[in-house]
Amino acid sequence: MAITKPVFKNFVLSNSGLYCGLYYRKVLSKTNAVGEQWYWMPTNRSGNITDMRANSLNGYYATDTAALANYPAGYTLLTDNWSSEKYISYMYNYPSENIIEAKNCITDWVNNIGATNVLIPVFYNNIFKSYTQQTDTANFNTYFAELDGLVTHAKNTGAKVSLFVCIDVDDNYVADFWGLDNNEKDEWGYPIRIAYGSGHPSLANTYATGIMKDFFQKVVNRYASLLGNQLNWVTPLLTVHNEYGYNFTNQYYPPGADSPVPQYIALSGYSPSTIAGFRSWLPTQYANVGALNTAWGTSYGNFADVTVPTTGKAPFEASLDDFQNIFASNRGKDWYRYLYKLLYDLAADLRTILASANTTYGTNGKLVLSFGGVSPNDRANINRISWDVAGWSNVSDGLKTWFGADYRDTTKAITLDYLQNYEGKIMTEIHHIDFYDNGTATADQMQANMINYGTTAIQNNCRDVLFIGMQSHGSYYNILQSVATALKPELQRSNDGARVTVGNMGVSLGEILVSGGRIAIDKWVAAGGSNSRRVNLIYANTINATDSSFPATLSLFDNQTYFLKQNDLKNSVYGRLASETGPYSPFQQDYNTYCVPFLIPAFGITYKTTGNKTKSTIEIIDETGTVWVKMVQNFGVSNTEQNGKYANNHPEFRYIANITEDCRFWLPIRPTGGYYDVKISVYDAACLFEVYHADVGAPDRINYNTVVGAGSINTYRINRASMTQPNINQRVIKINCNRYAGTA
Repeated sequence: MAITKPVFKNFVLSNSGLYCGLYYRKVLSKTNAVGEQWYWMPTNRSGNITDMRANSLNGYYATDTAALANYPAGYTLLTDNWSSEKYISYMYNYPSENIIEAKNCITDWVNNIGATNVLIPVFYNNIFKSYTQQTDTANFNTYFAELDGLVTHAKNTGAKVSLFVCIDVDDNYVADFWGLDNNEKDEWGYPIRIAYGSGHPSLANTYATGIMKDFFQKVVNRYASLLGNQLNWVTPLLTVHNEYGYNFTNQYYPPGADSPVPQYIALSGYSPSTIAGFRSWLPTQYANVGALNTAWGTSYGNFADVTVPTTGKAPFEASLDDFQNIFASNRGKDWYRYLYKLLYDLAADLRTILASANTTYGTNGKLVLSFGGVSPNDRANINRISWDVAGWSNVSDGLKTWFGADYRDTTKAITLDYLQNYEGKIMTEIHHIDFYDNGTATADQMQANMINYGTTAIQNNCRDVLFIGMQSHGSYYNILQSVATALKPELQRSNDGARVTVGNMGVSLGEILVSGGRIAIDKWVAAGGSNSRRVNLIYANTINATDSSFPATLSLFDNQTYFLKQNDLKNSVYGRLASETGPYSPFQQDYNTYCVPFLIPAFGITYKTTGNKTKSTIEIIDETGTVWVKMVQNFGVSNTEQNGKYANNHPEFRYIANITEDCRFWLPIRPTGGYYDVKISVYDAACLFEVYHADVGAPDRINYNTVVGAGSINTYRINRASMTQPNINQRVIKINCNRYAGTA
């Protein structure tokens, strides 16, 4: 039996999109003799095991030489194993402020701490003081001279050298950069720019992004030539927060003011260029404006009339909840997708530029994207537009983010599981500012917290830990070096941690956007996730896991989701909330004139003691073909499993008045000649399908039931006459789809 954990040995093989990695462990024989095994396990491109229950792909070997001589059939060695290489990295924040100290710190970290990678920040305004200088070839070397000296110094230490290329500087520093009018704006029309002048342009403005890409190309060409194979990775930065993403706060000088307004929460994307680009992009997503109106619940005459969603709040008064609400509708989700597309396309262009430099100068530099946060525990990501980690895998080789567990907030550990969906190298940073706790932490507490954070990151496949500090930080600098010394052997030893895997869960980007991350966190906690307990978090980078054409979604159970034509169809058993708006009154008795109530099952439940469980899908469709409600069951359940968790499929009777998620829906009564079709699709096994009035004395009463076989579809039509009973309680229509003893 195994007596040590599997240790990844930094070899990855590929086979038509499949990967396997070489692992090592010690084992105990039946005679208690200790032996060693090398073996190939199914992994992702980074060497992370994708199925911990899988056996070795082609047996076990007594030596690494034997394993490397016997690849699993069809697999070949990846030509580039950079994602498996491990680095202790160091960065001096603002080297132009003290170039001598910056060089001393670099030497100190490489020679005394053992740093193997040095990160050099490259700020536009430290090289060029105007856009004219950027295009001036006569004095080109003069502009780069100081930075050349710093990069050469780092190169001479023998370490790898990486670059932070900051392309976010606006015209407060550089008078003729791209012009303030081309800056991205918030919804109140204010340019996105922190007070001391750092902002970013609209990424839909090709003039401005052309300047950014030109600067990036000049930097990578210059230093690919200078560094050769010592060039490690390159990170483009778009914000004052030193991230690739949008500013999630704003601060600016009002015209004629001597001081800036206080920083406030903001969402980027409201400049004329971005709005115009959004209008041009929508026809690629919808066949016509009518299809858009159906999805959005709007009445635009053409795509040129489309407006982007806003919080509707006064300047400086919007909260993260307000921005979260923007993305709860189809209109908001499309807005998110477009803003994400702008970031994605720019990253793809920058990666192409870097690849060209690699080819020209024979280097192997990688593109790394840097985000402050990417998982659901950081709600600012709704403004950063940075949640789609699966998508970033396609345009980057590495992702640096806040990646570790923290006793101060145990939900931060969800990032450890969430980032397993990123296919490249996972990286993080450690800076005393993040552990300062507003001055309340002692030196010992800070050091302990940093070590705990770094250890959990490393144990969860972090390959590169970046330390940020300078000698002028005094004791904080010493703490940082002590932490690096403590973490170095952990990084070199293994990336396999002590967290026990306790289960699986799935979450989609749509669920995250609707809830600001709350759905994902709740699911993760319910599945047993914690600082010490890992959950296989299966993430879908889709707006809606099942269907993206409905503005509203809700779930009552983990195996089922409702998709609704409009949000105001749902209400609790006590009547609609007074806070909800729409064409109907918030009081139940006033529905009599307008609506017919449907009780729709939370899921099809199996009461049979033997035989297959089944799942089903139910749709309610009007005479025009419009789908009003779609209930999707993801897997079959029985009434006894998980201690009877699924035994009651009438949850509307246990919700209080201020809960809006319910399986009672109020649909408009159809016009003369109109109807609703109730359509059920059955999958794994036959079940009983029923449509009936809950009150047996209801006029024009429906009482329909039939057995629907596995793989079959059945439709029952409800005509207008069965929706108009004067007594609202007699009008209630019930739908069931149960598999019980009498089902074939």
